Order: sequence, then C-alpha cells, then structure tokens
Amino acid sequence: MLHLADVASTVLRLLGDEPPRPLPSLPGALESFEAVVLETPLRPGPLRVDVMGAARTGRAPLSDPSRPGVLLPAGIPLMWLEWDIPSPSTVVGPLRFYCLSDAILGPYAEQRPPAEREAWGRWAREVVAALAPDPDPAWCEQTDRLVSALADDGILVHVASLEPRGHRRLRLVFLLRAQHVADWLARVGWPGDVAEIARALEQTVRPSAWVGIQLELSPGLERPLGIELPVIRDIEAACAEGTRYLREAAVLSSCGTDRGRAALSQWLGGPPDAAIDAARFGYLKLCRGEREWAAKLYLGAQSHRVSHEMSRAARAYLNRWTGHGG
Repeated sequence: MLHLADVASTVLRLLGDEPPRPLPSLPGALESFEAVVLETPLRPGPLRVDVMGAARTGRAPLSDPSRPGVLLPAGIPLMWLEWDIPSPSTVVGPLRFYCLSDAILGPYAEQRPPAEREAWGRWAREVVAALAPDPDPAWCEQTDRLVSALADDGILVHVASLEPRGHRRLRLVFLLRAQHVADWLARVGWPGDVAEIARALEQTVRPSAWVGIQLELSPGLERPLGIELPVIRDIEAACAEGTRYLREAAVLSSCGTDRGRAALSQWLGGPPDAAIDAARFGYLKLCRGEREWAAKLYLGAQSHRVSHEMSRAARAYLNRWTGHGG
C-alpha cells in the first residue's frame, strides 16, 4: 500500500524542500494507491509539486462528476486521479484519467494493442462519447481519425475531461514508437510544427523507443502537445538515458534542470526508505504549448503488490460515484 504523504515527503526533500511541506487536504483522495507520482515543472523559481495516484476500478461501469447521470462503459481497468496544487493552500481537481489498458503501469515495451482492434475501437469511442462536454459527434469522429491513423502497434491509453480545470476539452494520451510520431501527426492534421516535434524526439530518444503523446480535443485538434519520454526504473538507465533527457529538455525549454537531474538520480539510486515499500521510477514530459516548450519531471512509486485492503478501499470509493459493485 502506498500513501501519498509518505512518497511526497521523500520526493520533496530530494527536490530541495526542507523541511518538506505537508500536502494539503486532497478532495476525493483514497487512503492508499497502487501507484503514486509527484510532478514538478523544471523551471527556475519557487518549487511546485502536483500529485497523482492510480487505483483499480474492478472494471465496473463508472460515472464522471463532469457528466452527471452518464455512465462510462464497463471494462475500464484503472484510473489515475491528479490534483493540481498551484499554491500550498490551493488544490484543483481531481482530474480523472480513465485508462483503456492496465498495462500503463508496466514497462512501455510490454504494452500491446488489443487483438480485437475493431471491437476495442468501438469501446474506446463509447468512453470518449461519455466524457465529451457535449453530444457533438465531432468528438468521436476526431478520436476515430486519431486511432485509425496509428501504426499497427500504437494505442490510445487513456482519456480525461479537462472540465475540472475550466476547459471544455478532452485530453487523450497515445502510446507509439518515436519513429512513427511525426508521420502520424501529419496524417491527422495536428496544427503545430510537426518538424519541430520530430527534431525534439531525435534529440531525446531512440527511433524505436515507446513514447506517450498527449493531445487535446475541443472537439477539433488543438496545438498543445506533450511528449512523455520512456520510463526509467533503475540507476544505470538513469545515468545512460535520464541525464540525456534532462540535458536536452533544458535546450528545448530554456529551463534550469540541475534540481531535476539530481532528484531523479537520488530517487532511483538512493537508499531504501522504510516508509515506501515500492518500486521507484521516473520519467520526463516535454510540453509544447502555444508559444514555447516546457518540461516536467515525474517521480513515482509502484506498490510491489496490491493488497486486498487497498483494492477494497478503491472499489468503495468508486462505488460512491456509481452505486455499482466492483
């Protein structure tokens, strides 16, 4: 079992927050999670940390607070809850990411599209339709275009409504190999500079590496784009790959990354922490906004096993929304 406060205390120390600030009260938080991630922008200035937790759903039908009375289709295996903490006394969220595959917690290379891709595509469309801010069919039509244009091993991994942040948009995250990203973005008509994204990927990852691509619909395809670079799970990989990611991120985003580089190395290679009985990992996200690049570092922990108590707590929390058993 993982508790947000335990992971946050260790991560905040690594990021230079001494003594580590307590987490504010998080609405809708579980007592424990299967995985916990702390996110920090890599930029000069005061430290900001947002938090995320992953919970199993029992694959029961779910409802999202942004769509009262609308049930999402059954079968969603996992959900991420994300809280933005713009100041020590302000919490926004949670944002709910509905995962279409529970492999999102495993190594990227182990994720595969479903064998029955057509049936899976219909199911994914139902998820998007349930979360869309309005009944306009363009939300599903745009999603169909994005999914059908993927290479054979690409997949849509999760979907979220951005209404908790005040935006009538959906965020979709896809998993595909870096060598396919530029062609895919060009085929679907992404409105940004595709060549710039191709250069960023060439600087940071091998062509065959799996990357996450984060896009936003309104229902048209919007310019903001995120690149989630491969997860790093051990110190040798951090030395070989992680410092390279962070160095190139500094070039792309014009931000200082010394704090992030040191924190990643210490998080992956530091001594065990009795309060955190979990596997540690980290990854970097490059964000292309309307005007400039930015970068974020993610430091996470994943429980070695999912306890019966944690699964029961997660189901009880989800059942409060839906009235369904898990």
